[in-house]
Amino acid sequence: MQQDFNTFENFEEGMDIKKMDFSEYESEMLFHKNIADKNESGGYQILFWKVLPYVVPIAMQSAITVTKDMEGNEINNIYNMDASVKMQYLHLAILPVEGSSVVIAFYHKRDKLYRRLRHQINSIPENEVLKYINYLVFKYTENYYISKKIESEIYANESLQRLAQENDGNPNLGMLGVDNFWGLNYKPVDKNEIPNFLEKEWAV
Repeated sequence: MQQDFNTFENFEEGMDIKKMDFSEYESEMLFHKNIADKNESGGYQILFWKVLPYVVPIAMQSAITVTKDMEGNEINNIYNMDASVKMQYLHLAILPVEGSSVVIAFYHKRDKLYRRLRHQINSIPENEVLKYINYLVFKYTENYYISKKIESEIYANESLQRLAQENDGNPNLGMLGVDNFWGLNYKPVDKNEIPNFLEKEWAV
């Protein structure tokens, strides 16, 4: 059951995973800092870049480990504990400024696992890309600022609440047990089930 549901039998094992995550994140941070310090160019692949002519109600900047692409194909296997396997990060930024907002998603060209996702994004309309990026914010990040205009919607929206508690498509932050039937009947939240706060109707 542990193998099937990606659970761990003891606390120490979980702590080892956290230590490995921290080490990997620190290495990633130093990698990008080195690029900035040397003022290098040409190393990044932009997935999406847009200046929206309105101010969105979200501000964030984060590196995320995307597990699956838009068609459900695996990108990062976050349960592979092999130290030689490095997670590959997608960088997201949503930056509201005076009268407009910048939305950008990119990755380093060394991270080949995102190439299929790049092709998927290039083949869909812009509004669908914005919807997907909005979904990634609530699925993968915890550090973002929100306008008071959407605060009540976030607290009241059941789909957003469920999405915020998912871990790789499993409910209850991935803590599966008899109280939630081991997640067997759980259906992960889809990007179309939550409000897209990057649309003009939510502008502030």
